[in-house]
Amino acid sequence: MQRECAFTLLKMDKYELKKEIGSGQFGIVYQYYDHEEQRDVAVKVIQIFNEFDGFPSRILREISILRELNHNGIVKLLDVIIDGCTLYLVFEFLDCDLADFIMEEKPDLNLIKRIMYEILSGLCYLHSNKVIHRDFCPSNILVDKKTLKVKIADFGLARYIDEPAEAYTHTECTYEYTAPEQLLRAPTYSTPVDIWAAGCIFAEMVREGQQLFWNNRELCSIAHIERILGVPDETTWPHLSCFAPTLHSVASSTPQGLKSQVERLDSVGLDLLSKMLLWDPNQRITAYEALQHRYFCDLL
Repeated sequence: MQRECAFTLLKMDKYELKKEIGSGQFGIVYQYYDHEEQRDVAVKVIQIFNEFDGFPSRILREISILRELNHNGIVKLLDVIIDGCTLYLVFEFLDCDLADFIMEEKPDLNLIKRIMYEILSGLCYLHSNKVIHRDFCPSNILVDKKTLKVKIADFGLARYIDEPAEAYTHTECTYEYTAPEQLLRAPTYSTPVDIWAAGCIFAEMVREGQQLFWNNRELCSIAHIERILGVPDETTWPHLSCFAPTLHSVASSTPQGLKSQVERLDSVGLDLLSKMLLWDPNQRITAYEALQHRYFCDLL
């Protein structure tokens, strides 16, 4: 099915710049005030003058995906404005991202459970609409400090599951949250990469902001995963040797185990986390299944 997206060829006259709130590989994000709606908005500003192959496909894909999504756990794209060679993506505004929230607020275990339920609800919606986020990390999850609602943001690397195989490139995403199948350059991958990342975020909240897998190079990341989860083989990950035949472990013979890394988490929460962080993506729990896990029984 062809997915289309509309653009507004207007200027930013109704918006008043307040301050810069972030920057990334593909643009700068500012806080603006919308005088017509009388509310703050977040505006991603992207310069497109250096593109010589037409309108950037990555940006078209991001806009197209966001235009189709409608869920309380997904940040809303309010407007798309083109002014000359500058593109403005106007989003609803939230106070901070989850990375800052974890460090500033140190959420307790009950709040962590609520946040994880909302994160998985958003992922379940994404995956049911055949979207893979592919860059799921705390800085791409936004938090409303007043309501404690969380919303998934930054779809710059997102893909539809049904896109051609060549579209599934191995992107420069955040290594600490990158699934092993991506780190090892598996020929295909799908929604389980987001579940792995969500598991890393779960552990990070329990660890009060300390990342579970903290190395920032591909092979170092794999080695650190091995130190905690053990070394994968054909038993724990069938067909591993087909795309990683020369994988050699530098981990100790006895893995540390997840329990030693998340000592604050009870056995039920540990069970859920363990199912999110399985080596084999085909055995990893889905977002829908995770929402039914007994860890969340007191929220249902």
